[in-house]
Amino acid sequence: MLFALTSCESSQQHVDNDSVVFRKVYYDGKKLQFDTTKIDNRIHLVSLTGVLVYYGVPFKVDSLQNLWVDKKLLEDKDFLWNLSTKSEDSIWMKNHIWKSDW
Repeated sequence: MLFALTSCESSQQHVDNDSVVFRKVYYDGKKLQFDTTKIDNRIHLVSLTGVLVYYGVPFKVDSLQNLWVDKKLLEDKDFLWNLSTKSEDSIWMKNHIWKSDW
C-alpha cells in the first residue's frame, strides 16, 4: 500500500486552504487509485512523519491524527512516490529514520 495526497474532506479538521491530507494509494493493475479511508494506523503515521522530517517537508497532525502537508506537493508525483515508498520500506526506515549512533 502506498500513500499520496488528496484534498481535505468536510469531516476532517481543516488546517488551512493551502493544505491537503495524505491518503493511501493502491495500484489496481493499470493505474494508481486513491483509498478513501484515512490513515488509521499509528505505525504508518509515524513512518510517514519520519520520512517527511528526513526530507524537510513541513507538516501538521491535527487532533484527529490527519497528516496535513502543503497542497503544492500534489504537483510532484515523483516526490510523492519517493515519500510513499520510503515510508513503507522497513530497510530504508531502519537505515535512515530508526538508526542510532549509540
